[in-house]
Amino acid sequence: MKRFLYMTIVILTFFSCEPIDNLDSIEVLQERKIVEVATLTVTPTVFEVEAEGGKLTAEIKSNCAWSVSSDATWCRLYRTQGTGDYSLAISVDENTTYVGRTATITIEYDTKKVSITVTQRGKVDPHRDPNGDDNTPPSW
Repeated sequence: MKRFLYMTIVILTFFSCEPIDNLDSIEVLQERKIVEVATLTVTPTVFEVEAEGGKLTAEIKSNCAWSVSSDATWCRLYRTQGTGDYSLAISVDENTTYVGRTATITIEYDTKKVSITVTQRGKVDPHRDPNGDDNTPPSW
């Protein structure tokens, strides 16, 4: 038994004390991390809506979590956060004024933002010249 133990120690010593002549041939194992880059695309990013309003849909294609907000109360969202692909439903209220308006919907992900612009026309002013010439009296 002592002879076997002695041989084991000699063999281990022999391998552990072997000189290293070529450092380029030593393979170094490292922990490798796969880092997935967050991506998000939205289509379309511009909507033009009549004064009557209505429902819109924007397609989100994403591999990450996102949140969405609107800066206008008349342009409402059915969902404000999610992960991955999604059909974003947007509700646009009727514009009861004669003036057009614009809302911005912002989708945030990772540390980035994507914007959707919603432009809504004002209702038609019955006192305005239908030809669009504001310098002439109405033709009726």
